[in-house]
Amino acid sequence: LIDADWAQALEKKAREVDALFIVDEVQTGMMRTGSLLASTTLGINPDIITLAKGIAGGVPMGACLFRGRAKDVFVAGDHQSTFGGNPLALAAAKAVLKEINTECMQNHVIKMGEKIQNTIRSWNLDIIQEVRGRGLMIGIDINFEAAPFQKACLDNGLCVTTAGPKTLRFLPPLIISEAEIETGLAIFREVLTA
Repeated sequence: LIDADWAQALEKKAREVDALFIVDEVQTGMMRTGSLLASTTLGINPDIITLAKGIAGGVPMGACLFRGRAKDVFVAGDHQSTFGGNPLALAAAKAVLKEINTECMQNHVIKMGEKIQNTIRSWNLDIIQEVRGRGLMIGIDINFEAAPFQKACLDNGLCVTTAGPKTLRFLPPLIISEAEIETGLAIFREVLTA
């Protein structure tokens, strides 16, 4: 996730040059970072926000949110889509929003994210350069190429991804339990220290 000061400076510059400020929340939105939208956490107010993936709980869907002067970009009939207005996707999105847009879910995501980050930091392993993230979007920078470590994690039952040549990324389900975190972190530590 980007730095809040940088994001705010970028928004300020967009305002100065009269450009629309657009934020892609396809990965960061829908409570992934501990708030419904990461832009809220960053203290920015985009004119346009894009959403997908988590918005409908695995049912294919995407959305663009418009505000301010951007809301006048489209009027009814300007934009068509073969799949636009799909009742199944809209029902799924409504159900997802009802479940995740709660203080309980927000607190859970923040608590579980802190548990992951604090546990990994507490290991004080030389291989780890930095642990960073918000909510349940966590990056672990290591001193070696990440791909072999990702493969070893997968081979041992832990699903992690890479986010650059030397970064391992955790994107666990928002409903992950403490027991599941402990199991996953035991695998992760074993892989890092093997």
